[in-house]
Amino acid sequence: MKTKLMILGSAIFSLNAFAQNPQCNPKVHVWYTLQNDSQTEWLVQISRLYENNISFVDSSCAPIDNINQKISLQPHEVKKVGMVVNVSKGFNSTYSFMGVRNDAQPNPMLSKGRVSCIFIVAPYGPGQMDRYDIRSNNADCYSTNYGMNLYFK
Repeated sequence: MKTKLMILGSAIFSLNAFAQNPQCNPKVHVWYTLQNDSQTEWLVQISRLYENNISFVDSSCAPIDNINQKISLQPHEVKKVGMVVNVSKGFNSTYSFMGVRNDAQPNPMLSKGRVSCIFIVAPYGPGQMDRYDIRSNNADCYSTNYGMNLYFK
C-alpha cells in the first residue's frame, strides 16, 4: 500500500510539473527555466557540444538558433527554454547553457574577463543526466531540480 501511494504521489507531482510548461509540436523533451536573480542583464547562449540530434525552442515554441542567438535575461526575469530530440540516437547529446553578465562597464579588477557561468548537461538515460556548473570571475550562478532550473546572479 505504501508503495502504491508513493507511485501515485510521484505521478501527480509529474503531471503538475508538466502542466506549467507550454505544449509544443514537436514535443519538448525537457523544459529548462532560466532565471536572472541580479540587477544586471545576462546574455545566455545554448550550444550543442556533441551530436546534432537535438534543438531548442522558446516558450512560444519558436526555434532558437544555437549558434548565433543570445537569449536576453533582464533583471529578475524568468524564461523557459525547451530541448527537443529531433532524432533518437540514444543519450549521447551533450549541450551547454553559457551566460555572460552584460555589465555596462566591466569591472577592471576582473583581469580574466566578464562574469560568466556555464552549465554543461550530459544525459545518460531517461530522466538521468550529469551536470557540471562552472562559474568564473566571481559569478554566483547555480542550478536546482537536477539542472533544469538555472539561476544567474
